Amino acid sequence: MNEIKTVVFDYGGVISQPQDVKLFEKLRDILGDTTDTFDNVYREMRNDYDAGKISAGEYWQLIAEKLQSKKLSDAEIEELTALDVKSWAVINSGAIKLIDELKNKKIKLGILSNMTFDSLTPVMNSEWIKYFDVRVFSCEEKICKPDRRIYEILVERISEKPENILFIDDVEANIESAKKTGLNAILFTNLNKLAENLSTFFK
Repeated sequence: MNEIKTVVFDYGGVISQPQDVKLFEKLRDILGDTTDTFDNVYREMRNDYDAGKISAGEYWQLIAEKLQSKKLSDAEIEELTALDVKSWAVINSGAIKLIDELKNKKIKLGILSNMTFDSLTPVMNSEWIKYFDVRVFSCEEKICKPDRRIYEILVERISEKPENILFIDDVEANIESAKKTGLNAILFTNLNKLAENLSTFFK
């Protein structure tokens, strides 16, 4: 088994809880969508926003146009952006406990996440961000997972061989891309399973 020297965590759905369903519904209500179309459009249009290539205003207007909704006001864009950030902001305390345990074992830690600039600000002001020695965010790199290049950037920043890095994410496509870059990878499903998987690397 490879010696793991750095463990890298995704943010959304791993460090944070899955997106808040009630807040997601509020986004749909503001945009006036009464079907399931918004769910698909929200994700289809997300890549450029996560990659920092378009602003929040541009993102929400594109969605509104796709839904054939009314033109959004500045106040509506501000509300949509705030709700969207908040919907991803509930931190998984159990994940932080695991991260703290790894840090106490002198394991180097990293975070690699698709994240908008709007979400990045509160993340960088959080108490838990101090745990991470290496931080790679899509909005700053202009590349999103599962693009292989963002994993290569991660490896460069860590300055370790890929086989000495363990990546944790809740999206299968991101895990597969990490493995193709040479990283060890664990698909996150729940905290108990993650702790069990980590125990095979760290006795």
